[in-house]
Amino acid sequence: MKIKKLHLLAILCISTLGLFGQGSAAKNSVKLNAKPTLTIAEAVLEYRDLIGVCDCKSLRRDAQGKWQDTTELTWKWNYIMNKKAVKDEGWFMQEGKKQYFTSIRVYDTINQQWYVSYFTPSLNSAPQTWTGGKKGQKIVLSKKQNTPQGPMNSELIFSEISAKGFYWEGKLTNLEKQIDFPFWKIWCIKNESYEK
Repeated sequence: MKIKKLHLLAILCISTLGLFGQGSAAKNSVKLNAKPTLTIAEAVLEYRDLIGVCDCKSLRRDAQGKWQDTTELTWKWNYIMNKKAVKDEGWFMQEGKKQYFTSIRVYDTINQQWYVSYFTPSLNSAPQTWTGGKKGQKIVLSKKQNTPQGPMNSELIFSEISAKGFYWEGKLTNLEKQIDFPFWKIWCIKNESYEK
């Protein structure tokens, strides 16, 4: 009787160890398949092909939602804060006046995402800030935004990125309402490269 009990206890222990072993293997599998953690130095490299000055064509909607004429836009990119952040600035003509903008891009190593704050000289409230990062061959940034049509996602997307230039699109989206509304498109060609 005692031998049978010991035999059953041994089987139970072995089975339990097997389950624990599977659990450890599963945890190790999750760790191996997890997205790699980026350092600031690695993250800023996502913008290396944008560093420099680009000649761009800009297409924006007016207040009524109609596309305006295409305009010239200059977009300049450089590293700041000892290459631990990225700054861009641009200018274009609108209704005979030169318009300026700039963004500061700082990487959060804990949450593994970029914070991108947008500034203009006419700013009269807290700057708008988008979050996001590299998705495949694109850089995708987003934020929640209230509109007359209800809550939307404001998305800023960089694609076709290379040392020769890139394409940028700003749009409002709402998957539930099947809304995909581009409000600004910019095509850029590099005309001067800086040290990367």
